[in-house]
Amino acid sequence: MMTTVILGAGATRGASRVSFSRLPPLLKDLPTVISNYLFALNRPADEPNAAKIFNDLIDLTQSRDNIEVYCTVLHLLGRMSAMINPRHVFLNDEEIKRVLEDGVIENYFRDGELAAKARTIILYFHGKGENSLLPNYPANFETFFHGSIRDYLYHALPSCFCNYHAKLFETLCENDCVVNFNYDEVGDFTLFSSNRLSEKSFEGLPFDSTQFPKDIASDCRPLRYLKVHGSLNWRTEISDYKKFVYYELISESCRKTPKGNTFYPVILPTLTKEIIYREHPIYSSHIAEFYSALNSSEKIVLAGKSFKNSDKVLNDSIKESRAHRRCSLTIIDPLIRDEEFIKFHEHLFNGTCDARYSTLREFSERSP
Repeated sequence: MMTTVILGAGATRGASRVSFSRLPPLLKDLPTVISNYLFALNRPADEPNAAKIFNDLIDLTQSRDNIEVYCTVLHLLGRMSAMINPRHVFLNDEEIKRVLEDGVIENYFRDGELAAKARTIILYFHGKGENSLLPNYPANFETFFHGSIRDYLYHALPSCFCNYHAKLFETLCENDCVVNFNYDEVGDFTLFSSNRLSEKSFEGLPFDSTQFPKDIASDCRPLRYLKVHGSLNWRTEISDYKKFVYYELISESCRKTPKGNTFYPVILPTLTKEIIYREHPIYSSHIAEFYSALNSSEKIVLAGKSFKNSDKVLNDSIKESRAHRRCSLTIIDPLIRDEEFIKFHEHLFNGTCDARYSTLREFSERSP
């Protein structure tokens, strides 16, 4: 019987070692975390103005309760800008004026709600001067987010080994799969420390190399491991117009030298992930393997991950992958008493929820 474990942000927040003064963020926490911490951690001198602009924009677009929509609009604005003038980070004032007058936004976005938010953002940028807005420009915001969320999570996680995750993984077999939607390395280090991670875990995924803190143990029983939104330990290098992607699970105590000169960008919480999957083989291979694992699984464990969100494309693909096979469902989430939440995921995964735990700690203490 094949099992797939799916980890979400709640699994990291519920890990055995977290900083209670700076908790790992859930999706709903991101607007507060971004405005209070992200800019400050990465470039303190820019923090007051950058945070103010972010808060202005997210409020003007009425996106504070839906960060996915805000990031989606920014992502599409960045792509639209690159089509108009690929030499610039973002549109200049003259280009913005033409875009506002010629209906370019509406033609590009098609969706009226997204187009209205995009127009609001562009109007905000218009005439304010590039330097004061630079961290919030679409492409720069993604880069800024990536570096800052890395710093934030390293403050939030004193250790990336988790006893509760280890309990979750201990009964899995080598043909089972762990699918991680998080950027952090809690799942990675716990799997490796438990002798459940090796090069074999990534077979068929287009990493140019994998590197670990020490040699793989002889008794290793590796699981299939997927990080469908990217990871803080992926690095990249561009040489002769080819992009190399390296998986590097190495700690500060390790003497190994990292490969690559930059970190690979993670996928922000957007509704345009399908575009990213199509353009980046490392992501398209991960998401294809995710659907393949779902198609074969007779047991699915959801740990701190809710699919009751705006990502209809992802949910439709999950339904398609699960349509012809029933499964048993274990749900680890504070919402286990919410029957609507349970029924939604039973329907999505074509399964029956026969085990419920409110936290990973409860799972580790009560599970057979």
